Amino acid sequence: VTTGKTPYLEICYQQFLHANNMTDRYKAFSLLMNHPGEFKKAALEKFYQDFNNNALVIDKWFLAQALADCSDVFAEISQLIEHPDFSLKNPN
Repeated sequence: VTTGKTPYLEICYQQFLHANNMTDRYKAFSLLMNHPGEFKKAALEKFYQDFNNNALVIDKWFLAQALADCSDVFAEISQLIEHPDFSLKNPN
């Protein structure tokens, strides 16, 4: 997946969509965060849509974005801090 080539990203995205447990799903999700583009955007929206009612899981959503290995990560972190679901009070 780290090659950034679309076929590998598509495989990773399919793993994200069809994983039968959170460990596999989150790993695929976190890998997609390293590659700006359509798969990252779709995974961000899907993960948030599926888990926006669970603050602990949404913390993982924030974490994967903040740890992404991409050039604009600092700008993304600045935007994430302003997100309505971000809270420093969440213990994780």
